[in-house]
Amino acid sequence: GNISILAVYDNEVLAGGLVKSSTFHALEKIPDPTSIDLSASISSGKSYRWTHQLTRAFLGWRTDSLKIVAGRQRVAWGSGRVWNPTDRFNPTSPISFDAGGRIGIDAIFAEKYIGSFGAAQFVAPDAVASVLTRHDHISHLLQLFRQILL
Repeated sequence: GNISILAVYDNEVLAGGLVKSSTFHALEKIPDPTSIDLSASISSGKSYRWTHQLTRAFLGWRTDSLKIVAGRQRVAWGSGRVWNPTDRFNPTSPISFDAGGRIGIDAIFAEKYIGSFGAAQFVAPDAVASVLTRHDHISHLLQLFRQILL
């Protein structure tokens, strides 16, 4: 199989009247849909905010019939330009100006390819944080993957 590692680091500077508004401050308090905080504020003032974060960081393994990815990733179900009702895992941040600004989730994702055109997918949101805090979860997750995908 093939092993892949990806990390995407992002700097964001917001400045101007929007940063001063009460609407911005209210939207900024909405928590990210991640279980591990990989962001921090570098600097901020009355009319600017400078932050940085790891928006993607994962380890993947792929064979001809199976793909497993663990870490912060975007799990996309369906497609849509502005909003997608089937994209359950990737809410769009209301203060993001980046079209691809979906933060992603901390999860384990598995996809079993079935025939030439089919696939079965399994997503375990928050499993990465759970595994990092309790080692006995690793054996449970591996057993679950075997039952569902193999």
